[in-house]
Amino acid sequence: MYCARCGRSLRPGQTRYTVTIRVVADFDGVLEERAGGDEVEAIFREVEEKTEEELMREVVQELSFTLCKPCRDEWVFAPLGEAAAEADPAPGPLH
Repeated sequence: MYCARCGRSLRPGQTRYTVTIRVVADFDGVLEERAGGDEVEAIFREVEEKTEEELMREVVQELSFTLCKPCRDEWVFAPLGEAAAEADPAPGPLH
């Protein structure tokens, strides 16, 4: 087994962490006004060209990663990356 972030080999019995991320579409209840029938037809064509699995991934997806201790510590500090960790937190409610 290897750390998904740095590739370090993880020996049996060695401390490791599983990070599970669940991504879910967040519908705010607002539907945009559409330009017309051509755009609706284009959306239907796009949906028809995708598999059920592809469509489901656009609604909900769960990802799991195994991390070593150093990578876990870095990830917990900045799960959205360094740029996000350095930015001021956006005001507003947390989900």
